[in-house]
Amino acid sequence: MVVNRVQLVGRLCYAPNRYHIPGLPLKVAFRIAVPRSDTRKLRDWHMRSADLITVVLFGQAAHDLCGQQLAEGDWVSVNGRLSAPSRKGWEIVARTVELPRWDQV
Repeated sequence: MVVNRVQLVGRLCYAPNRYHIPGLPLKVAFRIAVPRSDTRKLRDWHMRSADLITVVLFGQAAHDLCGQQLAEGDWVSVNGRLSAPSRKGWEIVARTVELPRWDQV
């Protein structure tokens, strides 16, 4: 059994961008900075190196995300799968994007 599941917590690098093409589901794309060190010490995240991860979201989940007022620097929790849509690299195709509950981080 092969499992392709990703769960990340990071800060938005910029506000989510909406892409609406008639006849296709809404697409939302953004990038998050994910700290490489221990996630239990997130308060000093800016002093550590981070990976920049592209996240895309489609359909109803994208509509739900657009209803939230997310801005650069906001913490988000992303659940989805890893995808390599082109030779440019990897991205996360998200199922859900939420504001994290800090008692669980």
